[in-house]
Amino acid sequence: MENTLPAEIQSFLEIVEMEAEGCVEVIINDDQQMQEASTLLRSIKTRAKELEEKRFELTRPLDAAKANIMALFKPIADKLANGERLIKTGIINRERAIAEENRRLQEIADKAAAEEAERKKAAIVADAEVALAEGKPELAVAYVNKAEEVKPVPVNVAANRRPTGISLKEEWVHEVTDQKLIPDQFKTIDEAALARYAKAMKERAEVPGVKFFKREVVAARRF
Repeated sequence: MENTLPAEIQSFLEIVEMEAEGCVEVIINDDQQMQEASTLLRSIKTRAKELEEKRFELTRPLDAAKANIMALFKPIADKLANGERLIKTGIINRERAIAEENRRLQEIADKAAAEEAERKKAAIVADAEVALAEGKPELAVAYVNKAEEVKPVPVNVAANRRPTGISLKEEWVHEVTDQKLIPDQFKTIDEAALARYAKAMKERAEVPGVKFFKREVVAARRF
């Protein structure tokens, strides 16, 4: 990407980068070296702040412009999202109504198919009884075997009534009903809360499963 930074900022970045590349591991053996290391640390802190301010010079106008653009688009986007939600809710409700209607019609169709199969079976059994009365046992057996083969004819009453471009899928979601019963594997540790607790309680901090300890942190003021 083409570099379009102002010459002043570009020069500043190059200088700070060269200074940063000169930083090496420090081994301090006496008070003089300690003073020199402290001075260097404060210089680094100062440079870091200056670097941040230079970055803000470039990003603040961009952030403001982005915020203004987002403010223009967000209300309309929110209205579209709300419209989408309302329409999807209506579609889902209609799909549920259609599914219930299909279930009811399917029950009627299945019942009718079962009754028709029973009528056919009864007619064949009646033919078997006639054959038996006429002294035709082999024919009667054939009729009985045929009656046993009669099954309800499957009927699918569900019709595709969904508009083109619309699909419906199922997804599994969750809703917490009792936090106390949730297994540990699904619980997230609040690291920020523990950090605040440790800072406030210090050596008196105590939480099962957590070790609290102090560590040295070097703070340096900028020049």
